[in-house]
Amino acid sequence: MRTVLGTGFETNPLTIRAYLYAGFANRFLGENVCETTIDGGPKLPSSEHFVRAESLFTRAITLARAQNNTALLNAGLSGRAQVLAWQNKWDAAVADAALVPATFRHNAVFSTNTARENLDLANQTINRREVTVFNTVWVADRDPRVPYDTVRTATGGFQTGQDGATRFFRQRKYIALGDPVALARGTEMLLIRAEAALRANDVTNAMLLINQARAVSTLPALTATTVDAGWTILMRERGAVLWLEGRRLWDLRRWLATGRNTALQGRSTCVPISLEEIGANTNLK
Repeated sequence: MRTVLGTGFETNPLTIRAYLYAGFANRFLGENVCETTIDGGPKLPSSEHFVRAESLFTRAITLARAQNNTALLNAGLSGRAQVLAWQNKWDAAVADAALVPATFRHNAVFSTNTARENLDLANQTINRREVTVFNTVWVADRDPRVPYDTVRTATGGFQTGQDGATRFFRQRKYIALGDPVALARGTEMLLIRAEAALRANDVTNAMLLINQARAVSTLPALTATTVDAGWTILMRERGAVLWLEGRRLWDLRRWLATGRNTALQGRSTCVPISLEEIGANTNLK
């Protein structure tokens, strides 16, 4: 892009978007892989992706400010707040997150123009029946941020999943092949700030921020008088806000490491480097 655009590189809004998507790609990798390798190099810790993402988001923020592009500026601030928090730079993460409006949302865009542009999540969870909301923590609580329906057969019974036994409760958050999926949102920024407060044992401000996020979805305020109770609420709120957006594994992984949540105890917590990469990369064994 720099070669093609020349002197117009830093004034082109597509340059900002390129940095943003590179940042979000690295954030996703950092959140999900166990270790990494870059361009055929040696094995590196997964946190290397957060370092790279922080740099990419910073470039996007600089250009967005120069171009006075508020939407992309908020996207850059949101992405950087995420990866700053994941590097335990909580004060810096809070500073970025506080600049993002509560109603902000930046999406990964999908389309029905061609099959490669489709949101496959919709196909896998709406048209197919291998995945169900049945028997999850969300069934008992009809949270509007976690919408689902109980699919019925022609005779009125519960539709079962592909195994012929489990009830098929179908997610209704991302239902069309062209639905946009959030990469960053203002409500998550409030939860990042709330988590930082809980880490400082400030349950009062943590609950204030959590309830500001809930108010965006017109949900009633919650109360907690202890830090432990605040953590229980925060972990559930992150699950509801980020449902189906590929973020839960990282939350459970990092909370397991600090003893806050044991859902992944004894289970795989990340994606290893592939056998294909190991076979092709002479720097790996």
